[in-house]
Amino acid sequence: DNGVAERLAALEQCLGRLDEADRSLILARYEGADLEQLAAARGRTANALYQSLFRIRRLLRDCVQRQIADGGES
Repeated sequence: DNGVAERLAALEQCLGRLDEADRSLILARYEGADLEQLAAARGRTANALYQSLFRIRRLLRDCVQRQIADGGES
């Protein structure tokens, strides 16, 4: 489906715009890393990490929506 391919391409571009810490966090989580273990490894609480993940997901969602609305231009 072309819509899925377009969204994936936009997501890839948007992931590339994240800073390294945010990108590594979101990728680790989606690769199945445990939230508690990620938090411990980063010296943060699970709740703080959860809030960061929420913020990153929102940034990615907004970026993907902009990319698609702009035809992949931005």
